[in-house]
Amino acid sequence: MIAALTTLASTAIILSKDAQRALVEASQAGDAQALTELIQSNSRLAHKVAKRYANGSISFDDLLSVCTEAIIYAAGKYDLT
Repeated sequence: MIAALTTLASTAIILSKDAQRALVEASQAGDAQALTELIQSNSRLAHKVAKRYANGSISFDDLLSVCTEAIIYAAGKYDLT
């Protein structure tokens, strides 16, 4: 799974602000495909944060998993106002 997330991060497409907003609106309306695209487009951020904070006490794999979970959580809580 971690290898798949790393590969996804290297091929992630950077979305414009308007495109991300449209995906957030669609995902909050129940569109699972929009949520998947939103997560995939932000996987590069998760990878970067995990890489920055990985050290001897916390593995990169654990951090990447937590960062990805945080993106999923944030997508549902994003305030569009």
